[in-house]
Amino acid sequence: MKIGDALNKHRERYGSVRITQELCRRGIHVNHKSVSVASFMSFVSMLKEVEYYKYYNRRPSSLTRPNLINQCFQIKGKNEIWYC
Repeated sequence: MKIGDALNKHRERYGSVRITQELCRRGIHVNHKSVSVASFMSFVSMLKEVEYYKYYNRRPSSLTRPNLINQCFQIKGKNEIWYC
């Protein structure tokens, strides 16, 4: 891939316009938009190489909440039971 070679040669410090000019000097005529998309896609693929492990606490919680309403959900009207 010529765009990747040009990016690696200049340590990915060139923008899409300068990469396009570099490729034109090599005799490869491409649009600056395709260079921009290709460099962005290579950047995204570099980001996806890093995977993060999400830690889940597998131990049960030692904190127990008191049963304030004793599982009695029988109400006759609206807004009768409020506990925070």
